[in-house]
Amino acid sequence: TPDVGFIARMTPKDWKFKASPDLKKMDEKELVLEITSPSSTMRTYAQRQLLKRGEGGTVSLIEKLAQSTIPVEQKLALICTLKQLIGTNANDFLVKLTADEKMREYALRVLADAPEDRAKAPTEPFVKALADTNPRVREQAVIGLARIGDKATANSVLPLVADADPVVAHLAINAL
Repeated sequence: TPDVGFIARMTPKDWKFKASPDLKKMDEKELVLEITSPSSTMRTYAQRQLLKRGEGGTVSLIEKLAQSTIPVEQKLALICTLKQLIGTNANDFLVKLTADEKMREYALRVLADAPEDRAKAPTEPFVKALADTNPRVREQAVIGLARIGDKATANSVLPLVADADPVVAHLAINAL
């Protein structure tokens, strides 16, 4: 017997179609503002378009928005874009961003994410983050130090093999 079914499309009564903007026609600053969109899809497409074009004088705007009161997921899109745009030149700003409790884990992640930039990532913010009260920050600190590969930081990671958080302890053992 053949399967029988149907597709239902449900939309709110007051919903109105809104066309997506043409990203190719936007200038770089408009694209940066689109990276702060509530839509993750729009953030992704705007980021790709900006990366395709290059920096275009947007660094200061990205940094300003990344320190504003917008939601964390939008700030994360901005700092990932910044790192991809200017590489290790973003490191000083990312280190500064580790002072923000809400952004610390993400700034650490972005600092040690790109394999070609890891050797130039500073180890100090990662070592400092090993003592953070948030286990997610400690996780990123251990992962980052393992990725950077500086053996001089091994003694700092060692106490975390007995961390109360089993994920942090596991990561510390693997990092060592």
